[in-house]
Amino acid sequence: MSIEREYTLTCSCGRMFHADLYDSVNVTAEPELRASILARNLNVVECPRCHRQAYVDKPFLYHDMERELLLYIYPAACAPQEAGLRAEISRCVRRIPHQAALQRKKIDVVFGMDRLVALLSAQDAGTPRAERN
Repeated sequence: MSIEREYTLTCSCGRMFHADLYDSVNVTAEPELRASILARNLNVVECPRCHRQAYVDKPFLYHDMERELLLYIYPAACAPQEAGLRAEISRCVRRIPHQAALQRKKIDVVFGMDRLVALLSAQDAGTPRAERN
């Protein structure tokens, strides 16, 4: 299941507005979201005043059940905090009831939409996963 939530944003022109952004995407249930990521359209908003479009660089969860991928996507600027983020993810997983199945899955962390697009594009090209990291 994908989760979309309303956020209040402020454009560089000063206008505050509301926009729906994804906190979680399940590309098995909604394959169009994978296409949206590859087209770099996911979490892109448009200011109602100046019509400037911008990508909102926020963390989200990427889940592809067919490819057994569970990824936390963080802004590239968060890469120096990788160890702390991985520790926090582990703590969160341990708090989930009936998490045994989840703990058996490999949960990866990806920093930046560019890196995610590269990983997904490599999948489409048939590159083995070990070569994508």
